[in-house]
Amino acid sequence: MEEKKKIKKSNIVLYVITSILITLCLYIGISVFVGNVNNRPPRVFGLSFSYVPTKSMEPEIMAGDYVIFSNISFDAVQTGDVVVYYNQGEDKYIIHRVVGKTADYLVCKGDNNPSVDNVKVTKDILFGKYIGKADFLKIFSGGVNRLAVYIVIVVLIILFFVLQIISYIVKSKQEELKEAREEEKNLLREEMRNEILKEELEKLKDKDK
Repeated sequence: MEEKKKIKKSNIVLYVITSILITLCLYIGISVFVGNVNNRPPRVFGLSFSYVPTKSMEPEIMAGDYVIFSNISFDAVQTGDVVVYYNQGEDKYIIHRVVGKTADYLVCKGDNNPSVDNVKVTKDILFGKYIGKADFLKIFSGGVNRLAVYIVIVVLIILFFVLQIISYIVKSKQEELKEAREEEKNLLREEMRNEILKEELEKLKDKDK
């Protein structure tokens, strides 16, 4: 009985974890979809990642790299930070270094560019701050469709968790079957003991007669 309670508790925990993971995957999937519909990098828990097609930030950020950037407020940006902003004129997101800052806008420049950007980066077009590279995504470098990359990542995450859940369920079922067999064996042993005891009692009665 104690084992059954443990198995039931573990199943409840499994269902809770599964629900959380499914919700998380749905959240990531929706964030990816919304980001692509709005032509902007998806943001999940304040973090985004994107493919860099140009050489403007070499040698720190190479063409073909995938970068990770976090949400940041305008006031928190400092000169020397690498930021991501939306260039409305070119309808694309730019990742460049801050080389100057005023109360109203940032002055940015690509490390590999000869001159500063012709866009004043105000707080309404500032998107995030560069925090590192996503080297594990380099296998997709070469201009692969961003949506395809995000979908592959989400599918791999879901597949990993599904396999883990299936493995756990199979293990739980095996434990339940093992326990059922043990109970059946115990019942058979008890029945055999009762039969033997009954026979012995019958023999004693016959002797008394």
